[in-house]
Amino acid sequence: MNAVSEPIAAPKLAPGNTLRKRVTVKGRLGLHARPAALLIRALRPFRCQVVVQGAGESANAKSILGLLSLGAGCGAELTFMAAGPDALQALRAIERLFQNDLDQQ
Repeated sequence: MNAVSEPIAAPKLAPGNTLRKRVTVKGRLGLHARPAALLIRALRPFRCQVVVQGAGESANAKSILGLLSLGAGCGAELTFMAAGPDALQALRAIERLFQNDLDQQ
């Protein structure tokens, strides 16, 4: 059986209704599995779509594989974009996580 690996597609967001938040990865190991899981858990209650961009790549911020595929190391700048009924609340939750250093939680 031949398995073809395709990139994980980020959801498309409507440009006019999208909110953005830029954050910096502080943890010395970057955005690895544990902080990515914490981020996904924090986003679970929100109905909005959230996409993250970093180093020219974009991914679904509610997907562990998507987050890990960015390879965001310490000091990486990430831009989170959210669209939907609770987009502002989702971005505030993301901001709190990164302000408190995801790696230390």
